[in-house]
Amino acid sequence: MSMTTDRETGRPLWYRAIHSEVLVVYTENEFEEVPAHTYRPRDTAPVRGDWAAYVVPVPGMNHEDEVHLWRAEGCKLNEGEARALFGGLTEEFDKRGLRYRECEAAGESK
Repeated sequence: MSMTTDRETGRPLWYRAIHSEVLVVYTENEFEEVPAHTYRPRDTAPVRGDWAAYVVPVPGMNHEDEVHLWRAEGCKLNEGEARALFGGLTEEFDKRGLRYRECEAAGESK
């Protein structure tokens, strides 16, 4: 798996080609520090951010440049699919307190 920086946000992107013209891209977003007074069940860790994964059709010429097509061309994977493809990466997200991004907020880009 390779890693690069998202040109729009400066956040890390992880990606792997599953075919010369298909990438799987993982994106994450860490929130500001969670206030101590934020309600959460006693036995759960605070959510520190979220992550999602996308399948992206690409020309297949330069994956490092093409990974940035994920916003315009990506098709979001459900959590089970994303975990099945690269479980080690998603386990690291879990350890960092990141949760799978169920849906996009209104007006928010992928």
